[in-house]
Amino acid sequence: MTAKKLKAYGRYDRQKHPVAPVLIHIMQLQRFGYSYEQIARAAGVEARMIYRCATGGSTWLQAPKARAILAVTPKLEDLDPHTIIPSTGTVRRVQALGCLGWNVAEIARRARLPKPTLLSATRKTAVTVHTHLAVAAVYEDLWNTPAPSSTSIERRDRTRTLGRAARADWAPPLAWDDIDTDPHPQAGDADEEIIDDVAIAAAVDGHRPRLTRAERHIALAELHARGLWDPTLAHLLRVSEKTIERDREELGLPSNYVLQTKDAA
Repeated sequence: MTAKKLKAYGRYDRQKHPVAPVLIHIMQLQRFGYSYEQIARAAGVEARMIYRCATGGSTWLQAPKARAILAVTPKLEDLDPHTIIPSTGTVRRVQALGCLGWNVAEIARRARLPKPTLLSATRKTAVTVHTHLAVAAVYEDLWNTPAPSSTSIERRDRTRTLGRAARADWAPPLAWDDIDTDPHPQAGDADEEIIDDVAIAAAVDGHRPRLTRAERHIALAELHARGLWDPTLAHLLRVSEKTIERDREELGLPSNYVLQTKDAA
């Protein structure tokens, strides 16, 4: 809806937002491979607005448009399937599923990948976006589901895989907050963690520090209370939208997008 129509309906937001944080976010998206046009399309704004922000042509933006741009998060789905990316997330997912008894052959079958392709991916430092996304989709389906053991073959495969995972000290799904970006798996009891109130305050203020799981949950609850949607929460807390969804479920927080769209209707 145009500004003219929004004014006519009394829904025009006159609040202004400084361009500096928006410019930083645009630069981050560009490093990921986004063009001005892709950023604009994802944010639902004009490409010339992105260009003006990036080239110093603007010093402020209308608050709704600034929020829309800041809510754009890099997505692998936007890249060419043959793009080469680090294999970290793929390897961690295969190993995490291994801790539940899922072997490479079954993961490859569900991902519709040749078994040699997936085996090779777990031994290399880079994979294609296609392989990463295929394994990620399987992981999202199985991360909290133990491998079946109803037949003798299933029990054999499950036992072998669990044994290999134990010997290699693989990290299970729940050891990761963000399986793609965490430097190391989480260790210890969350109840024994020391909470850094300064880090939480910095996260709530938009400075995006690294947080522990417990700290992130506290920050998420406060940011969620402000009505922020999952893409913005993921950006501010430096995790994926899937992690935000899991955190919300654990904390019993509904989707603000669903709540606000219902209210608007």
